[in-house]
Amino acid sequence: LSCSVRPNVVEASGAGLMERWRFSTWAMLVLGIVTLVLSIHRADNASFTPDESYSYLHYVHQPLGAILTHKEAFSNNHLLNTLGMKYAEQLFGNSERALRRPNLLALWLDLAYAALLLRSLSWPFAAGGFVLLCTNVHLMEFFTLARGYGLSFALLLMAQFHLAQSIRTHGRRHLVLFHAASVLASLSNFTLLTAHIAGLIAYYIARSTHDDHPRKTIAGVRQLDLLNVFLVGLSFMVLWIPVQQLMQANMLTFHGTSSFYGSTVGTWVRSALPGIPMSRFPLVTGQVLITLLALAPIIILARERKSGSAGLETDSVLLATVSITFLATCMGASIEHLLFGVDHLKARYALFLLPLLCNVGYRTASQAIMVGVLLWCVPTFLRHFGPYESVEWMHEVRTKDAMASMEADHNAAQVSNDHVHIGNNWLFEPAMSYYREVWKLHWLAPID
Repeated sequence: LSCSVRPNVVEASGAGLMERWRFSTWAMLVLGIVTLVLSIHRADNASFTPDESYSYLHYVHQPLGAILTHKEAFSNNHLLNTLGMKYAEQLFGNSERALRRPNLLALWLDLAYAALLLRSLSWPFAAGGFVLLCTNVHLMEFFTLARGYGLSFALLLMAQFHLAQSIRTHGRRHLVLFHAASVLASLSNFTLLTAHIAGLIAYYIARSTHDDHPRKTIAGVRQLDLLNVFLVGLSFMVLWIPVQQLMQANMLTFHGTSSFYGSTVGTWVRSALPGIPMSRFPLVTGQVLITLLALAPIIILARERKSGSAGLETDSVLLATVSITFLATCMGASIEHLLFGVDHLKARYALFLLPLLCNVGYRTASQAIMVGVLLWCVPTFLRHFGPYESVEWMHEVRTKDAMASMEADHNAAQVSNDHVHIGNNWLFEPAMSYYREVWKLHWLAPID
């Protein structure tokens, strides 16, 4: 009886799991396409920001060697993004969409790895978590800009997925991909250097707690450790010169001057509530909830370890690697502040940790919490994500329209003077200079 019934039970269970996996995959695919369409629309129509314009005017046209060695060190010169803009201009031109194309491609990568990270969950949590990741206005804005932040968000998710897979499978390829993604994420935004180190810490802690792999041997572990040492050394060689240049220029400024909770955690709370003035009560409530959310995986994993149920299941390993990376990165940023006086992470510099926090949340939240958050996030995203809305650069959303109006006025007046001067301040100069150059408005005097 046992032999005749059990295969049918397993077969039925496997069929049900496959059906749920297919449903969540199709749901995430449709949601991903909608997100991409909305992001392309914003990238096409949103004005170039000061930081995008400054990168294009001052760094993109430097020789390749000067870019790779970070010759002109500046925290806003995101090396991978600068290279992406350089080659995007050669291939597609210098329009907003052309220069923002590397980040739109990064959005594809981000959505793909978000789906891979979430697919082990039951379909309501997989689809719901995917929606939450796609509807954070502050986070998604950076995939529509020619900056390094969107690139770093996608590469960090890629690194986390392959980090967990390297522990589950003892596979060398996943370890190589983890380091490659981490190095590229650091070149996109040097803030993620701490996340690379935190990932290494998570690798050894999670590997020691999930040590029952059937292919594990002393020789195999030794080979993995040697490979890891080699990859760490290679990463050090790639990053040493640009990071040294940045340190010598003293450009590690992240704008967080209050405290870790006030600057970094406050950023995560505000990013979930765009457009709402933040009083003390909702801010403190949000900070407490985030703290509980960050500590919950430690309790869950400790119970699994105590009961002996901590195995190589996908969700268990992911929860371990993501949560340890998140906590170690937060601790590392705080230690840097205490030892070297580096600013706390704030605003766009703190956002890269939000996807990790969200991935922890999906695996520890209840269905009621997920539904409540979705009911808030989706309409908020649809209301605030557009070409005339911005979390970081609200003062710049109409610069392109202003320049077009001046051009129309000049053409209508038929003025022969080719040295028209425009009064402006430092906030608007980079974007105005960008449009003067790419639109070939030579009747305008150089803007300073």
